[in-house]
Amino acid sequence: MLQDITMGLYIPGNSIAHRLDPRTKIILVICYVISLISASGIWSYCLVALMLAGAVTAAKIKPGMLLRGMRGFIIMIGFTSVLCVFLTPGAAWVQWGGLDLSKEGVYAGLQVLVCFILFIAGTSWLTFTTSPLQMMEGMGKLLYPLRYIKISPQEVALIMSVSMRFVPIMAEEAQRILSAQKARGAYVDSGNIAQRAQAMASLLAPLFIRAWQRSETLSTAMLCRCYQTGAERTGLRKMAMKRADYASLVLTSVILAVIIALPDYY
Repeated sequence: MLQDITMGLYIPGNSIAHRLDPRTKIILVICYVISLISASGIWSYCLVALMLAGAVTAAKIKPGMLLRGMRGFIIMIGFTSVLCVFLTPGAAWVQWGGLDLSKEGVYAGLQVLVCFILFIAGTSWLTFTTSPLQMMEGMGKLLYPLRYIKISPQEVALIMSVSMRFVPIMAEEAQRILSAQKARGAYVDSGNIAQRAQAMASLLAPLFIRAWQRSETLSTAMLCRCYQTGAERTGLRKMAMKRADYASLVLTSVILAVIIALPDYY
């Protein structure tokens, strides 16, 4: 399951989405998340799903890649959805195993399930189509106003970019450690939940060491390239907004406005 975590992974390509300005893609994802939060009815979620389908089509990403990324979060998504089903108050609709299920609870559980799936897919689209360097440059430009409060936007962008890039790397490292422990006779896929949790806990120490080593290697590489905190840096290519960027921003803004304006029952 760990190898199925694709968030933070970059897929090189030459699609329309790949050629968009990184600032545009970041703003699009922010509008997408706002739309997802604002959605409250079936038609609202259909519009959000339509936005995602258009973005995936423009990026020429196989839907299987997005579904593969879901598998790494299936336990968290399922557990949260089940909690919402049983903990949301409402009139009893069905009694099952001594528990009362309400229509409000079922709706809340489905809503959480859909929100998680759409959120993970949307944020994965951003990392699939934007390289870490482009991501850092785009966020640095968008966070430029932070300079007025004595905060370096490039440093913040670097931290965020490296953090996202480390997600698939650490998942790969965890899978390697897990395979090594299996080869030495460790039973990590058998037993009850408590035994599996105890076996998975044995991953933490070596994984922490590998994360520390990775960060040390990255720090050394940055120092060897004369990286200095707070220094003004320029990009290899100058970012410029094109017609496709403005068109996608306008279209997304219109869909966002429609979703916000729709009544709750839609």
